[in-house]
Amino acid sequence: MAGVACAAPLSIWLGKRRPFIESMLFTGAFNVALLAISPIATVAIVTMEVLRQFFYSTSSPILWAMMADIADFGEWKTGRRATATAMSAVIFALFMGLAIGRALAGGLLAFYGYAANTGQTATSLLGIRMTASIHSGLAFFAAAGLLAFYRLSRKRIGQLADELAKRRNAPSAAFMVTNAAGDSARIPLASRVVNTPL
Repeated sequence: MAGVACAAPLSIWLGKRRPFIESMLFTGAFNVALLAISPIATVAIVTMEVLRQFFYSTSSPILWAMMADIADFGEWKTGRRATATAMSAVIFALFMGLAIGRALAGGLLAFYGYAANTGQTATSLLGIRMTASIHSGLAFFAAAGLLAFYRLSRKRIGQLADELAKRRNAPSAAFMVTNAAGDSARIPLASRVVNTPL
């Protein structure tokens, strides 16, 4: 809850891209650090997990806000707003990521020789720790790296919002006329003539 509450002020102060990247980096770092903690150090493990969840939770509201920014960019670029398409595509990607992540986690545990409902070997125990720390941490680092390609900065989003507001408030620059045959053409307002044939 504390991390979610921090998301809005961080986004206002730093934009959305930077807090999201830093959230992924800190989450990955705390994941990797778990490997260095003794399995019986309960207080240290719980403390590390609380910190990890704090930084991870800041990314969730920012992610949904970034979806709206993508819809704005699409409208600016194409002239057509496709918010539902952008949202559904991201949600589909999220569920695909969950499915792939679970499959990879199962594959990694199998690689280390994990077997359910039985005593674990030293290798399988190491595999459990590696999967919960190093491997998952690398996934968060990869997410931070991919955000380097996200170019919608706070300044750019502000520019897009201003341009879109001007477009929406401006009168239409053209009108459509249709002849008897059903053919249509877009005629600029400056050249508008009543009953102009196509």
